[in-house]
Amino acid sequence: MRIPFPIRIPLSYSCAFAVVLAVIQVIEGTALTFSLMSLAFILIATVAFNVAGGFARPSGSYIFFYAMFAVIVGLTYKALLGEPADSNLAVPQTTMLVYVAGIFGMLCVAYLKNLVLPSKGLLDDLTKRIDLEAASIGCVIVGFVIYFAGVLTVKGGETAEEIYANNSGTVLSALNQVNHFIPLGLILGVTYTIKRSNGRRFLNVTVTVAAILSMIFSGIIATSKQGLFEPLICIMAAAAALRYRFSTGQVATFMLGMAFTFYYLVPYIQAGKGVVAATTFSQTAENAYTLLTDLEGARERTAEAGREAIEVDDYSVHYFNTSQGIFDRLQMISIDDALIDVTEQGHVFGLMPLLYDVYNLVPHFIWPDKPLIAIGNIYSHEIGMAHYSTAGEDDNTTGISFSPTSDAFHMARWTGVLLVAPGLWFCCFFVMDFICGDTRQSPWGLLMFAMCAHIAPEGMMNGPFYLTTFGPMVVLFVTLLSVYVLPVIGNVLRTRSKATLREGDVEFP
Repeated sequence: MRIPFPIRIPLSYSCAFAVVLAVIQVIEGTALTFSLMSLAFILIATVAFNVAGGFARPSGSYIFFYAMFAVIVGLTYKALLGEPADSNLAVPQTTMLVYVAGIFGMLCVAYLKNLVLPSKGLLDDLTKRIDLEAASIGCVIVGFVIYFAGVLTVKGGETAEEIYANNSGTVLSALNQVNHFIPLGLILGVTYTIKRSNGRRFLNVTVTVAAILSMIFSGIIATSKQGLFEPLICIMAAAAALRYRFSTGQVATFMLGMAFTFYYLVPYIQAGKGVVAATTFSQTAENAYTLLTDLEGARERTAEAGREAIEVDDYSVHYFNTSQGIFDRLQMISIDDALIDVTEQGHVFGLMPLLYDVYNLVPHFIWPDKPLIAIGNIYSHEIGMAHYSTAGEDDNTTGISFSPTSDAFHMARWTGVLLVAPGLWFCCFFVMDFICGDTRQSPWGLLMFAMCAHIAPEGMMNGPFYLTTFGPMVVLFVTLLSVYVLPVIGNVLRTRSKATLREGDVEFP
């Protein structure tokens, strides 16, 4: 079995799916206009994905992950539950119209991007120069060194603001911001193993150990869903891009692992976010251990909290009638609707967040007192959800994620959706595709693919701004190091390992 890595999705398939979904929605009591807009969104998203180049281009990945995890998964699961698609929303018609206008903007931008995009990516030639195995080892080693250096230097008793102030502007802080070495190491390792084995294997020791440790430290201990799933996304993206064929046993093992993850680990992570945040690694690990020893209890507490939020909390923002665990997180419709509703009431925020993004590009050594401005936190106060933070209404750091389209609408209403957002998307799509080229040939293109998986559906308008500016700089930085510097580390370790094996062969024949 091969994991799909589509370059083009047949419009007939999408049309059939969209029509069936729309009919089911109407039967379940959804307003006809909402169902027709759902159908239009799916069809336009398919065309936009195809025009952008599908998964062969980072821009196609952005469109796919935005469309799927902001809108389509939520609409589909809602239909499977038998609930009207426009229920539990304050302004359903406006919300869906914002989505349709946003995805149409992405389609136009994808077409315009193709008119000016060079056929050759900036980093294409580097694929011929890289030592995949040595670079993979070097990336993993450097990535973990930076990670542990960061977590072990945090002192106990500090608030989030104090940690930010004490570490901002340091070399270690800068390295942590560009530390995408482990994801790139996983991609390079899988690419090397598949090519080296002529498609018989996709995992080696480096990839396996690095993925497990990354999921433990960045996902389980840090209670982060992104940290838990990012290694899997990197591995599967590399395998899919190279058309690796998985065996029945591998598929079965993966499915069992995903079942365990969704049933236990995702609720555990959600329960972990409800624990008062610890500032030191040892405290964080201790909290994680306490929760891990009672996974069933953590799952039940998360489910109960979800039920209470819907049944009791007047401020609850939810899309489904009952708590649906991971599927509550695989849609942005309910939270976007809340923000759009606030906007419709006259609370238009303005374009100041984009200016904040520009401010944030200034390095701390130039601007030592650069403020920490969490737009997602400000929005959470606007829609009345700040009380969900463990720090309560006084929390000024914890934020809530929104899709880029609802953020654009909140900034400037239809001007934001139809002009501001497409302008940023054009810059984002062009820069990503120009730097990375074809993801089927470019490991760093797959790194951008992994970034889009998280940023596209919930990165707000900061997402395309990041993927236009700092994100490509990170990709360039880690790519150049992986080609010219990190293989030195990998070769040293690889040589010593082989030497140790030879000595062992002599000593113990």
